[in-house]
Amino acid sequence: MKLGLYTTKEFFVRARNVPGLLYKMSSLLGEHGVNVESISAFAVNDDEAIFRIVSNDIETTAKLLSRMDNVLEADVGDVLVVKLENKPGELAKAAERLHKRGVDLEAVYILKTGPTTEVALKPKNMEAAIAALKG
Repeated sequence: MKLGLYTTKEFFVRARNVPGLLYKMSSLLGEHGVNVESISAFAVNDDEAIFRIVSNDIETTAKLLSRMDNVLEADVGDVLVVKLENKPGELAKAAERLHKRGVDLEAVYILKTGPTTEVALKPKNMEAAIAALKG
């Protein structure tokens, strides 16, 4: 299994679960030249939603999210990106390495696909995840 590793920043956003929030958030970011490179969102319940956002401009994204009415929290942190060959079973191989080392993950999502697939991992222990994937 060939893989590459690097870290990038993601926003963990906790917000009120209201209609149109995705539209308002993506419009605001786009109007200020921010490119949303990856986004994942889900409703926690009828009142709250969680977004994970990777953008091309950390400072502007942070500033804009902090001004949005329905955003309750917007924290930026590191995610580990694993570049895998885009073929069946490659994610399982990486996941097996993490499993064997007892690495706990808070989130997993796809950033990009093409000849390679870039998977974002939010491990509870970044150093352990890196060691597991390098080993």
